[in-house]
Amino acid sequence: MRRIPPLLLLAAAGCAQPAAFEPPVFATLDAVFTLGVGDQATIIDAPFQLRFLSVPADYRCPTDVECVWAGDARVRLQVIGTRTMGPGADGDAVELHTDLEPRAATIDGFRVSLERLTPAPHSETQIATRDYVAELRVSRIP
Repeated sequence: MRRIPPLLLLAAAGCAQPAAFEPPVFATLDAVFTLGVGDQATIIDAPFQLRFLSVPADYRCPTDVECVWAGDARVRLQVIGTRTMGPGADGDAVELHTDLEPRAATIDGFRVSLERLTPAPHSETQIATRDYVAELRVSRIP
């Protein structure tokens, strides 16, 4: 059996396909910014970062169906680097809704609100987790 020199193994490992790299998201106060599932945003002038963890429930009315109610989806966010969290928070995570309350949470004197969740559902297709995009806004509470 022929041995492969360790240096050659290291060189071959360096040729492997690099993992997909998402550029960091930087958000300014009062501006809407978007996060895909797994993405994290640094909020400029706020003492925390936000990571979009998941959509635990999506009961929004499909776009190709007439509904009596628009429905609701729930988004789970991880709050990183916070000291105090207000109503709507559970430890280092917060869940916000598209149509029901809470649509916003208070974190360290800032209001984090879910502005929109895309894509809109369709009756004949299921939305893949990786396709969800949350539009969020962080504002200082006066």
